[in-house]
Amino acid sequence: MALPAPSLAAPAAQRLTHTQASPQQLTQALLFAQKELQDIFFPLSWATWVNALLIVQPELWVEQGLRQETVYLDAHGLGLLARHLAPSPKGRNSEFIGHERPTGDGPE
Repeated sequence: MALPAPSLAAPAAQRLTHTQASPQQLTQALLFAQKELQDIFFPLSWATWVNALLIVQPELWVEQGLRQETVYLDAHGLGLLARHLAPSPKGRNSEFIGHERPTGDGPE
C-alpha cells in the first residue's frame, strides 16, 4: 500500500481535522480508505464505512491540483480506521490488525 506520508506530502498538502472537512472531502477520504483497505476487508456496507469515519475521525490530507483536489488519509489514519473496522464480522484476519501474531508461548 503506497501511502503519501505527511512529511513527504507536496508543499500544497494541507491537514484538515474531521470537523473542518466538507462533506465532499469526507466522501473522497472514504473512497480513498476503501481502495487502500480493500485487500484487508471483505466488502463492507457504505454505512459501516461512514460510521467508522464518524467514530474514528482521522485527520485528512488535501492537495490542491490544477483541476481538482486530492483527499487522502495518511498511514496513521488508515491504521486507526482498520483497527476500528477489524472487529467487523466481515474483516479478514481481523484478530491480527494492529496486534502481534500469537507466538504459542501461552497456555494451550
